[in-house]
Amino acid sequence: MSPSKPPADKKIVGIDLGASDCLIAHINEDGSPETILNCDGMPTTPAAVLFEGPDNIVVGQLARDVAVTMPENVVSMVRREMGRDTVFALGGYDFRPEEISAMILKKLKQDAEARLSVPVEDAVITVPVYFGAAEREATQDAGEMAGLTVARLLSEPAAVALAASLACPSLGQVLLVYDLGGSAFEVTLLKTGLPAEDTGTTSPAAVSAVF
Repeated sequence: MSPSKPPADKKIVGIDLGASDCLIAHINEDGSPETILNCDGMPTTPAAVLFEGPDNIVVGQLARDVAVTMPENVVSMVRREMGRDTVFALGGYDFRPEEISAMILKKLKQDAEARLSVPVEDAVITVPVYFGAAEREATQDAGEMAGLTVARLLSEPAAVALAASLACPSLGQVLLVYDLGGSAFEVTLLKTGLPAEDTGTTSPAAVSAVF
């Protein structure tokens, strides 16, 4: 599934759809990246979903808190199942991983709209570097189910390299990215700032596999 390109006048948010915690950010009026606080005033939102019925779905810290006492009603770490045929049975309903992820993304979207007082429709979503076509397509579908136009799916190491390139725009910079995630530890070697004629893009290019 090909990502769609949003109009130039649309605000695009960046979403880190993590295995254990998620966050959403945007470029503020000063031109700087800024994390958008959720409705609890926190920068991160637990990737946990409490389902008590179609009209009572809770995403975030409360869902994580009650997971011990109501495990049959809570789903967490759903990112591990993206792109698989896993089915989650909650409250007599069956959900695919992308449907659970869509609930999380919708929560992030709603919190961002409340903070920014503007509609949030377009997003870049980060994904693990090991995600293949099936996992990426499921993430794309989850974004669309949440009411987002997914402009791009960006691997997490590439997102780190982009941030480093903006902070230190030097050619030929080599980065060793350690991702101490909630479900996996990954190390990626990247080289940033490659000329456009070498890569066809100004984006960083990964030059090695994950160890």
